[in-house]
Amino acid sequence: MACPRGHGAAGDHVCTGERSVNISLHANATTIPKTRRYIQASNQSVTQLAEELDVSEDTIRRWRQRDGVADGSHTPLRFLCLSTSNPQPLRLSV
Repeated sequence: MACPRGHGAAGDHVCTGERSVNISLHANATTIPKTRRYIQASNQSVTQLAEELDVSEDTIRRWRQRDGVADGSHTPLRFLCLSTSNPQPLRLSV
């Protein structure tokens, strides 16, 4: 789906009048940084904000608990895995 002003795909940017601002959002993001700042600064109840912004109450709660408005990393954590198929005794030299 394209932006109504022809600036590209709707999820790739925020259209503000005549200009388009490219931002990088997680594919499942329901808010943009401007909305997240609004959530964090608002004194409205969780229910009122969720209805106003058409997002879940969990989304409001999560963004109120965070310090910033940037998307977190969604890169999977990779841990060093040791194979146990052929265990070798650990030898320490002194």
